[in-house]
Amino acid sequence: MAATEAHGFAPEGFGGGPTAHDGDRSSEAARPRPLRRRADRRSLLLVPGVLLLLAGLIGPILILLGYSIGLLGDDTPAGFSRYVEVLGDSFYQGVMLRTLRMAAIITVVALLLGYPLALAIARSTGFQRTLLIAVVVTPLLTNIVVRSLG
Repeated sequence: MAATEAHGFAPEGFGGGPTAHDGDRSSEAARPRPLRRRADRRSLLLVPGVLLLLAGLIGPILILLGYSIGLLGDDTPAGFSRYVEVLGDSFYQGVMLRTLRMAAIITVVALLLGYPLALAIARSTGFQRTLLIAVVVTPLLTNIVVRSLG
């Protein structure tokens, strides 16, 4: 590693350092630029994409929250009265408990089936691996087949 690379500067020919094509340049202009400044400017290119991603992911959640507490939509006064009503009703409490219990059972079953199958796929080779991957992927294709034939 060159001495300039170890101190955070670009190697020769990268990042503003002198090259064979530069000819006569003053010692000030021939100084290599720190990589950090260049990386900071390049990371600014991520900002529009990140903002768009945040708007697409968080925006709908904020709109839904606005509807749920009454800031948007109908004439219900703003507040958490809807949450109090739902969480205080025994019917909804039963539905939520059954849903959470079912989610926990399904998660445990998926883990018990998925990890051994993933281990078998990782350790297998050739036709056996292809067959195991087909066993995993085939249920995902069922909907496409039903739509095509239906």
